[in-house]
Amino acid sequence: MALYSFIERNFFYTLNRKIAGNMLFIAVFFALALWMAYPESPERGLWWCLLIAGSVAFIFTGFYLQHLIVRPVQALVGTLHESNRQGADLSQRLPAFTFDEFRTLSEEFNYFVAQLSEVLGKVHQQAQDNHEINEQVSAAVKQTRRNLQDTEQRNQQIRRDS
Repeated sequence: MALYSFIERNFFYTLNRKIAGNMLFIAVFFALALWMAYPESPERGLWWCLLIAGSVAFIFTGFYLQHLIVRPVQALVGTLHESNRQGADLSQRLPAFTFDEFRTLSEEFNYFVAQLSEVLGKVHQQAQDNHEINEQVSAAVKQTRRNLQDTEQRNQQIRRDS
């Protein structure tokens, strides 16, 4: 496990590098197969067709994997980074590019953030309501204190007059 961690940390620390590493691994076997097939093939045209078709497929697969995997992950990371940079902005939503687990991840995260935003909105509203109630109670206590002081003054006046 330590060897794997070392290799990943030092050589394959991005998705692009992981894809390129795997594609290179496949390319080595493809080149080896072509090299082994070259002397046995009586017709060199078929060998060249295999070389060109395999190379085109290899390049297409590399770009396609980059498009399918790296682009959505970079967009997700970029959106999260931007949201965090703006002070945990809960209005940010993750984009949904593909129709696979990345879409599910985006949709579930967006649903979670929407629910969290709703809960925080309710908490904020309750805090405002509590503030208004506290203001009303405070005003009532002040009025009661004034009434009590007024009553105390009247009691003292009655005692003096009697």
